[in-house]
Amino acid sequence: MVRGVIKNGMIQPLTPLPPEWREGQAVVIETSDAAESPADIEQWVIDMRDPASGLSHEESQVMIRAIEEHLSQQKELMKKRSGLP
Repeated sequence: MVRGVIKNGMIQPLTPLPPEWREGQAVVIETSDAAESPADIEQWVIDMRDPASGLSHEESQVMIRAIEEHLSQQKELMKKRSGLP
C-alpha cells in the first residue's frame, strides 16, 4: 500500500511507488479512515523502513528461527496437500 499526504493540492507519496507502476498509469486513491496526522504518517513510514532495527541480536535470532520454522511447516503442509511424500 502506498501512503501519502496532500501537500499544496498535490498528492505526495510517503512510501516508494511499486516498481510496476509506470508514468501516466491511472491509480485509484482513497482517503484514510484513520484520523492520522501527517506527522503520524511520516512516523509510520520511518518505523516501516526498518522495523527490526530496535531488536537485539538475540531477539533477531529468535525471529529468524521462528520464520525458518514457519517456512518449514508451510512446506510440509503444501507437500501433504499436494500428495507428495
